[in-house]
Amino acid sequence: MGALAKRALTATVILAFAIAATSRSAPARKGGPETAQRILATQLPAVLQEFEQTGLVMLEGTSAEGHVRALVRFEQPRRRVIRLLAQTARHHEFRPELREIESHSWDETGALDTHRMRIMFMNIDYRLRTHFDWEGNRIWWELDPEFENGLEVVEGFWELFDIDGQNTLGRFGTRVSVGAGLPNWFQDMATRKNVPEAMENVKRWVDVGGR
Repeated sequence: MGALAKRALTATVILAFAIAATSRSAPARKGGPETAQRILATQLPAVLQEFEQTGLVMLEGTSAEGHVRALVRFEQPRRRVIRLLAQTARHHEFRPELREIESHSWDETGALDTHRMRIMFMNIDYRLRTHFDWEGNRIWWELDPEFENGLEVVEGFWELFDIDGQNTLGRFGTRVSVGAGLPNWFQDMATRKNVPEAMENVKRWVDVGGR
């Protein structure tokens, strides 16, 4: 990140700290579009500090339902970020638990891919339908119900917000449930361990332009 971009980002985070400190006593702001600044302003100071230092913060630990959320600072413009994340057939490049991604279709509205995953000694296949909202800067996905999926629930989203023209705030959420037919440790591995690692990997992958 260049010096000017770093200064702009630091100013953004400082502003968010100030807004967060005053928002506890001020009435909630109504209306208006979400922005990177408003999203950061709702976070606790410890979260903002970690975000400023690392560009990645996990907002919520793995619950019994498999919910995980994160904020990621990508060092690329928002349009570049969504174009990279939309390359669903390449997601194995930052998700080492995936043995293979078989791409069935891709167009400007979405993609259909089969993921073949290996965790420890277990192989699991599932098929994702991914949707692209280019104007809204949003990507979301869910299991294809027509496929015999090896997992009970896999769903999630990316929402992207411009920070300063050169950096992008990514808000990520996912829910994974392996189902009753798989052991509890597999649920833990699929969420608590794999998702934070995937977030670190995807940040590095996007920051270097997918190279």
